Amino acid sequence: LPVRESLGGALLMNRAYAQAERVFRADLYRNPRSGRSLFGLRESLKAQNKTSAASMIQAEYERAWRNADTPLRVQDL
Repeated sequence: LPVRESLGGALLMNRAYAQAERVFRADLYRNPRSGRSLFGLRESLKAQNKTSAASMIQAEYERAWRNADTPLRVQDL
């Protein structure tokens, strides 16, 4: 598993939402359209009440994850 995704997930679970946002954005810079990082970024934005940005990321996440057969949870990161 990619370390950034695990780090971002741990930060989310510890309510360090702004730090998690930075980690997921850094991972998306290296791995554009990563469904797992888009999911984590969306969750971190939602937790910070950045609803407009979270909505935009939601659409990207849905495109990236459309063929997956398993929904993601923060614990899966």
